[in-house]
Order: sequence, then C-alpha cells, then structure tokens
Amino acid sequence: MSEEKREYVIGKLEKYAGIIEGISTAAQSFMPQELKAKLFELHGLNSELLERVRNNSFEIAIVGLEKAGKSTFANALIGLDILPAKEERCTYTSSCVKYADQTYAEVEYYTVEEFNERFESNLRALGADFDSYEYGRVTLAELEAKINENDLDANRRNILEDVSDMIRSEFVIMPLLGKSDQHFNEASMKDAEFKNLIQNPDRTDGEYVPKPSFAVKRISIYSDKLEDMRNCIIYDVPGFDSPTAIHMEQTKERMDKADAIILIANASKPSLTGPQLTIFSSAVDSDNIPFNEKVFVFANRADESKDLEYNMGTLKNDLDKYHILRKNDSNRLIPGSAYAALCIAGGREDDQAVANLKANGISDGIEEIKKKLKEYNDVVRIHVIEKRVENLEKMILETADAIKLSCSAVSSGDGSNADMINAFVDVQNKIKEKLVFFESEIRKILDEKPLTSGLLAALKGKLNTGELLPDEDEILYIKERCTQSTAQFEASLRDFKRAEVREIFSEVTQCVTEDLKRETADELTGILLECFNVTPDHLYFEEIKTMTREYIDGYYRDFNLKTIQKTLTLRFCDEVFELLINKPFLMPDRLDFFLKNIDNIAALAVYDHSEEESRISNSKMDIADMPLVRSILFHEGTDGANSFSTVSPESRQKYIADLKKSIVLKLHNNLSELDSLAEQTVDWCCESGLSVYSFIQSLNRILPDLRFKRFNSEKECDELMYYLSLTSEHLEFQMTGESSKMNLLISRYNEACKSRENTHEWVIDRFKEDISILVNIISGPVVSALGLEIPFAANVSEITDKIKQHVHDKDTLFVDFYGKVYPKSEYQKIEENESVQKINAEKKAVLENIDVLLEELGKR
Repeated sequence: MSEEKREYVIGKLEKYAGIIEGISTAAQSFMPQELKAKLFELHGLNSELLERVRNNSFEIAIVGLEKAGKSTFANALIGLDILPAKEERCTYTSSCVKYADQTYAEVEYYTVEEFNERFESNLRALGADFDSYEYGRVTLAELEAKINENDLDANRRNILEDVSDMIRSEFVIMPLLGKSDQHFNEASMKDAEFKNLIQNPDRTDGEYVPKPSFAVKRISIYSDKLEDMRNCIIYDVPGFDSPTAIHMEQTKERMDKADAIILIANASKPSLTGPQLTIFSSAVDSDNIPFNEKVFVFANRADESKDLEYNMGTLKNDLDKYHILRKNDSNRLIPGSAYAALCIAGGREDDQAVANLKANGISDGIEEIKKKLKEYNDVVRIHVIEKRVENLEKMILETADAIKLSCSAVSSGDGSNADMINAFVDVQNKIKEKLVFFESEIRKILDEKPLTSGLLAALKGKLNTGELLPDEDEILYIKERCTQSTAQFEASLRDFKRAEVREIFSEVTQCVTEDLKRETADELTGILLECFNVTPDHLYFEEIKTMTREYIDGYYRDFNLKTIQKTLTLRFCDEVFELLINKPFLMPDRLDFFLKNIDNIAALAVYDHSEEESRISNSKMDIADMPLVRSILFHEGTDGANSFSTVSPESRQKYIADLKKSIVLKLHNNLSELDSLAEQTVDWCCESGLSVYSFIQSLNRILPDLRFKRFNSEKECDELMYYLSLTSEHLEFQMTGESSKMNLLISRYNEACKSRENTHEWVIDRFKEDISILVNIISGPVVSALGLEIPFAANVSEITDKIKQHVHDKDTLFVDFYGKVYPKSEYQKIEENESVQKINAEKKAVLENIDVLLEELGKR
C-alpha cells in the first residue's frame, strides 16, 4: 500500500472516529439503547480498522483440515519450531504470531463471567432445561440424564462433547479463570504446560486427560525470527473438521477479519473434502469481500507426492470448480513442504523430504509464498482495505439514517392526516400567491437589465486593453520567428491573440448568467421556506433548506439559456472578431469580408450607443456612415477624426469655426442661402474624408451655447436646426445619385489602402488600435445586442409556471417533496418546556455531527 493512500485512509477514519464520538456524546438523553449499541459497535470497527491501517498490520489466517500441517507451515513461515505439530490433531486454541525484539508467548484467560456465559450458551443450545446453568454446578451425570446423544444433529453432538469436556476438566479450568495474563519465554514455550494451553491433549493409556485449553481466551506468540514480516500477524486456527463447535467459530472469525487466507491443502492427497467446501460456501466475508480474493493455497507435503504434476492439476481443478481460488490467481497455488523447510532451517538438509523436493525440481515453497504475500500486501491489499472502509461507510450511513429518524420521532398536534391535509391546503395557497408576485418581479429584469449591466461591469475588469495587447517580449518573439516578410509578421501577430478575447467574453457571460440564475433559485427556495414557516432558528432549517433547494434545482435542470446565449453570441460577435483580429487593417480582405457580412454588422451597429444622437436626427442613416463601421474600416473615432483624412485636425476645427460665422450671418437672410451652405458642407466633408453625420453631431453640441449666449429667440436656434436637417437631406440626395454612399465608402477604403505602410511598427500600432476598437465594441454594442434578459426571464417564468401548476394539481413531485418537509417543519411547535429544549439541543448537535459525517462521506 502506498504511503499516500495509507495517509488518505487514516485521515478519513480519524474524522469518522471523532464524529461518531461527538454523536454518542450528544445523544445520551433521547437515543434508543439499540442505536447507542450500534454506535459503540461502529466506533469499535472504525478504531480497529484505523489501528490496522496506521500500523500497516497484515493479518494472515492459516486454515485447513486437521493434520494438514497448518502448525508446521506456521512454524516454517515464522522460522520458529514452537507451535505444536504432530500427526494427531493438536491445535485447540487459535494462536497468533507477531514480530518482537525477543521471543516469548502471552496467554490470556477467560474471566469467570465470560466462561459462564459461554458455558450457558452451549447448554441452552442443547435444548434441555437445567436447574442452574452456572459452570461448576452442572454435573456430568445430570448432563447425561437430560441429553440423549442419539437425538442430536452433528453440530449439537460437537457442542455436547465440548460441554462434557468442560465438566470433566473442571478442576484444571477453574483455577485458570480470571487469572492474569501469563508469559512464557522461548525456553518454557517448549514445555508441556504451554503446549497443553494450545493443543487438545489426547488420552494417555485410555485415561481421560483434562483440557486446560478451554480456559484460554487468546494466545499471542512474539518472535524475533519475523524480521522480514514485521507488520504481519499470523493466526494458526483449528482445523475445519474439528469436532469442537467453538473451533468452527474461531476459523470463520479469523477468515472474516484476515487480509490474506492461506489454505493448507495436501499435495499427496489433493481432493478437497466437505469441510473445506463448507467453510468457503459463504463466498464473502462480513465486509462483502470475496474469500477467493484473499486466498493463497499452499499444497503441503509435496515431498510425499508420488505424481506431483498430476496431483497439482487435480487440486487446481477443484479450486477452480468450487471457486475457492480465482482463475486469474492460479499463481497463488504453491507446492512445497513445511516439514522440509524446517529440516533445512535446522541444518538437516540430508532428510529424505528435502531430497524428494529436489527430485521434483521444486523448493520448499516458503520463500515463494512469502514473496507473493509481500506483493499482495504492497499492491492488492489496498483494495481489501478500501472495501472494508466502503462497508464501514455503508453501516455508518444506515445508522445515521436511523439516528435522524429517532431525532424526528416527536410531532406536533395529534399527528392525524387531517392536520397534514389542512396544512397542505394552507401551504398550497401561500405558494401560488407568492409565485404570482415573484413572476411580476421577474418581469422587472426586462427593464432593469441586470445581465447587461452585470456583463458590462465584469468586462470592464476582465477586458483590459493594455493586458490584451502584445507586450515587447511577445513582439520580439514573433519578429525572431517571422523574418521573411511584414505580411508573415502581421499574420503571426494577429494569430497570437486570436482566441484570448473570445474566451474571456464567453467565460464572463457564462459566470454573470449563472450568478443571476442562482439568485432566482435562491429566491424561489426562500419563498417555499416562508410558506412552510421555516426560519433560520428552526431545528431543521438547514436540512429543510437543502431539501427545498434540491426540489427547486430539479426544475432548473431544463434551464435552456446556454444554447440561446451561444447562438446570439455567434450572430453578433463572429464577424467583428474576424474583421478586427483575422483581417489586417487597410487590406482588401477586410473590406471583402465586411461587404459579405454587411447585414449582421448593420444589425450590431443598431445597438451602438454612440449613434443615438445621429439616429434621433435622422432615422434613415446609411450603414456607411455608422460610427461602428467607420471605426472598423478606418479606425475613425465617433467625433469624426480620422488619421487618414486629407484634412488636418486644425483645418477641420477652423472650417467649423468659419461655418458657425457663416450660419450666423445667413440666419436672417433667404433660407435658400442656408440650403447652399448645407450643400457645400456635404461636399467639403466628402472631399475631406469626414463623416457627415459625425460632423453634424459636432455642430449639435454647440446648440446649447448658441441658444443661451448668442441668440435671443428660439426661432434663431430653430433656423440652425433647419440648416442641420438640410445638410442631412443633401447627404441623402447625394447617396441616391450616380455614386451611392456604399460606392463612396468602397472608393474611400481603396484609396486609404494606398497609405498602408510596410513596416513592423505601423502593423503593430494598427493592431493595437484594432484590439482597442474590439474591446469597445464588445463592451458596448455586443452586450446590448445580446439582450440576455429576454430569454432569461422567459426561462424563469416557465419554471415558475411549472411549479405553480404542480402545486395546484397536487403533482406527485410536489406531494412527495411536501411529505418529506411537513414532519420536520412542524417539529419545532413542541418546543415548549426546558426538558424538550434540552433534548432538541442534543438532537441538533447530533444532526450537525451527522451533516459533517455525510459531508465527509460525500453523500450530502
């Protein structure tokens, strides 16, 4: 298991431990006893698993039939010939072996109470009544009088044998019950006293031999020979076919908890028998981990096999047939000889067992299985741990649900259906009433335009012209790569920034829309909470709020704005991006693309706020005169300035000053003179390459000054306005003449192209102007053209209508939601006295802990 994964699992289990303790502490007054017991069990399972992962403990259960050589194998595995091993069955008590700096054993005995409980349980399983079930008071004669062995099944016959042996061994068992843990050093572990605590002693010369091992609860052996298996805990359990009932329980328990199971089979007698198949019939352990995922098979006594290859084939077929070993884990079947391994370790390599192994061309198998166990521990075992954690989490969730149910066990009123129905009608009417008001508020979005204003504000911060422009390092980089021509340099320069502005615009638009979408969902959630009379001080406020928000979010799953938003963006943005980024300034490509897409550009220009004054004075303004068009094609500002005009700014200002004087002189003369002056103005603007409409705008700006400082009557000012309208009419007349306005625009563009300079500096300056214009257009006309409020309001109105309809029709979706909320929303009404409030505080603390737990589990 990698250190990273181990630390991750430890972190999770530590958090679970703290939360379970918090729930247990807070739930003393109200939680049923069975739930407290369940919490205690969960805490124990969590602590045990946490300790195992912390210490990287690797539990191995050695299982098999009696006399299969389990103890001999365990001795060979740990390099310590200490566990009792002989032909007859001998292991009685399950033993575990661990690493330590020195070799010793520790024996733990049952207390009197524990043994009495076990003894009574066995007696009751036999189905007979006794005056007393206490150990020491039941005699062998009484047992034989009440129980007829012939009436018992095989399992209860085993129990009867256990009880009989306990009674016969009373004089050796009694002194051991409650005795302090006993320690044996390496030398004393070889004595009969120690071995009789592990094994089931046999009769001597037909005489019954007492069995002190009944009093032993647990034996732990520590060995300094386990240097290469420091993290392993090895269990040598009694045989599958032991007649003693408790042995089957010990075997199942150890297999259940083990990280790996080593099944000791017989390579000389390979067929699997009933007890082996029975023990594996459950298929999975208590954590739903298949046994065959954890199993290794050691084919022991390979030195005694006359046809090892055939026997191994037979054994493999049985393991596959009964699903004891997975087919893709066939390398976990290892032949060998534990006895031969001990011979080699003891310097007896001349033993026949060792020679037989060499003749078969195999080793004793011990190092091989150690290697496979290490690989399994390093790589595969994490999946076993993860499944244990997953099963623990499942148990925690089930217990959490039961605890939450116990927290909501109190209700207000008499709890009758009539109460719930009356409350339902009241809530139903409130929701319908408040949703009507909510719809009227949604319509205000169309007037207040929060998406448009929000988008403009966000774009101001995101679309920073200075940051979007190529810096000196970027320009130097492009120059170094593009040395062939200025055209190549310009293409690379423009390509460098192709996607940046578009991505920013798309990201900001999506964020602003999602923010408002969340706000409306929050408002709808608040409306429903208000209708349920659930306020933040309610015991279940957060839970009901979460349930309500999930209900509202169900309607928002069909919120269909993204597609509309994308369509509008494509319509109003693509041509502008293409013109200003991909088409070089004052090149034929830009004009050609403009003419092909003139309708969409004209549609966007309608939303240019800089043209409002012009549209007021002349609703028939030609696209060729629109400021947005002039800025794209000529880099001309809205004040009519154009760096490519043949008239200098000083000359233009002088012309306007002279014109103002001429208008003043002609105001009181024949209006035809104003007509002539207007015609001259149009000709002068066209010859100078200036926009007539921009020129008119400039003159419009001086009207307030003329009205309040120069003239004494409104009539005089009206005459000036008349001059301006005449100018517009002359322009329209000129547009309908032989040379249309568009032709003039094309001619002017082609003429301006002659002024294009073939230098890097000129290209860079013009591209910077393109970027600046693009930012202004996106932050102005494009945002206005999108008008996202209309589809947004339509979507929210549709959601509101659906909710109203479902509430009115008592739709299943709403009824189910109401059925979950009602009991919790009514709960708070019973909080009338101090004792109830105390319980509520405890319940709230429990629920808070459960919320933290669910959040940790990712189930909230």
